Amino acid sequence: DGAHFGTPVQQLADFNLSAVESLYLDIKLITHLYEVNFFLVELLTFKVVLNDSNIEHLPDTLIFVEIASTIKHYLLDSFPITK
Repeated sequence: DGAHFGTPVQQLADFNLSAVESLYLDIKLITHLYEVNFFLVELLTFKVVLNDSNIEHLPDTLIFVEIASTIKHYLLDSFPITK
């Protein structure tokens, strides 16, 4: 939606998830595909995302990702992490 990599990192910092909460990401429209892909790789693989002075570590958080359905699965297939 025009957001850059630092935006979701800052939003995660602002959430302050408790130990019993999970994180749900709903991906619908992307203008910066590689930034989103990099964010997902960091988050899902290392459970850490960082940008400038923001570092978020989510070691015990369940993470759910929903990628919107598109014609011929264009959005899903455009993510290198899903291949």
